[in-house]
Amino acid sequence: MSAGSSALLSWWYRHAAQIKDPGYRLYVRVMVYSGLRPGEMRALRVRDVSGGRLRVLRSFPEGHKEKDVKNHQARYVPLAAAVREGLGQHIADLGPRDRVLSAPGGV
Repeated sequence: MSAGSSALLSWWYRHAAQIKDPGYRLYVRVMVYSGLRPGEMRALRVRDVSGGRLRVLRSFPEGHKEKDVKNHQARYVPLAAAVREGLGQHIADLGPRDRVLSAPGGV
């Protein structure tokens, strides 16, 4: 585990309880455990969650249009066990093209 990952997890353990909105808490939790960038998080669709991993194919930077990731190639990010169940419950009633998560105030 890198020093950056360790620092993020440490922050998560100290501050998670302060995040009252369950959807936003899940958003932050997935970001902390996966290392995805905010734009990649916003672009995730239900069809990108499969087999215990996330397919990162698009980015949706704030204030810009949705686009391919920098190198134009999908990458797969394993989902930590600490995130899988909550994320699975969150997307259970969503369609494949629905966005997985959004930040407060929308996409």
